Amino acid sequence: MKKALLIGNHSCSNRGDAAILRGLIEAIDTTSISIDIASRDPATGEIVLEETGLPVIQDVFEQARHKLMQGSFYTRKVMSRYLNGIMYASSKYNWSVEKTRKLLPRAYNEAIDTLAAYDYIIQVGGSFIVDAYGFTQLDIIFGAKMAGRKVYLIGHSVGPFEHKQFRELCQNLLPYPETIVLREHVSEDILKKAGIYLDNLGYGADTAWLMPESQHVDLTVINPDNKPMVGITARRLAPFDSVLGVSQEAYEQQMASTCDTLVEKGHMIIGVSTCTGLNGYHRDDRLTLHSIKKRMRHPEGLHIIFDELSDLQIGGVLSQCRFTIATRLHSGIISMRYGTPALVIAYEHKSEGILTDMALNAFSLSMQEFVEGETLSRLETLEADYDQFCQLIGQRVEEHADMARQHIRAIFSE
Repeated sequence: MKKALLIGNHSCSNRGDAAILRGLIEAIDTTSISIDIASRDPATGEIVLEETGLPVIQDVFEQARHKLMQGSFYTRKVMSRYLNGIMYASSKYNWSVEKTRKLLPRAYNEAIDTLAAYDYIIQVGGSFIVDAYGFTQLDIIFGAKMAGRKVYLIGHSVGPFEHKQFRELCQNLLPYPETIVLREHVSEDILKKAGIYLDNLGYGADTAWLMPESQHVDLTVINPDNKPMVGITARRLAPFDSVLGVSQEAYEQQMASTCDTLVEKGHMIIGVSTCTGLNGYHRDDRLTLHSIKKRMRHPEGLHIIFDELSDLQIGGVLSQCRFTIATRLHSGIISMRYGTPALVIAYEHKSEGILTDMALNAFSLSMQEFVEGETLSRLETLEADYDQFCQLIGQRVEEHADMARQHIRAIFSE
């Protein structure tokens, strides 16, 4: 039986990352392919993805970098710069594998050696190859190149590439994968603007569209009067707030105002969180939802679910809602995957790009449009022809799920 390594997951405390991984697994024939999942946070992966029955191991490159960062502040700073410098110089000046590996630290070479056990190395999708996240996002591609192994990127958004060294590293490393399957076309434009021209680009879809059936969550206690429900998700805008020109306060106040209007129209608002502090994760959207609730005139109309829901359970909640107002992209994807229309607030190019490619532009709001109160008029348009919109969304979701499935199966047919 051939072996596949699914690597690149940061933490399933972000249920969007869990949904991406779960959808990818769903499309792989596990009767003929043995799967190892690698995550920077394997404990959370085991908890959230328990239904898959698959082991979740530590990301070997994260582990290697952690080993190298032991010691004094000076040691950590020097070692990080040294390793990144080797990656950069080897890629830019086309050093041989032998020369490069002689210069790499032992722990990093040991991580590279583990890749030999796999027939397929898949860097799971998301929005990770971004200059703000740094060189560590390219460890998997660089490691596969050093190991002489094929690597595939499935369902990615990439960029921006504003930082010179990161851009140059991408120019030299991104041609190596067998394929880089983007989930939207805006990323291709960003690559071209950065002077990164690739022959290995493909166009597919986010693998979260492939999620299996949701898990039902009983909401009768929350909503005993059986009011029509609206799902919302929220987040801290940083580090995007300065780029967006929208403050956290303005965003929260507008969300509170929108919720108040919906409550006055007879709706029950359900706050769900795709990012929680499970296992010490640094983002917890429940706190932002709580802050929004405190700003409302009718706080009793917003119920925040504080339970640690899985991505499948979030799907179970949102499937019972009339529609979703989604700040987190994957809450919108999960909502639409299970038949509930979602208005997605596009604070990054990935959100707008995905909905544009699906010809669902009416469901994408810029952050500026959101804070100016555009949400309610969009919802009125949606309600005016609700059944037709639901049918359209169902068709688009199925089309994109098929695209994602075909790209995954093409890899494993090689």
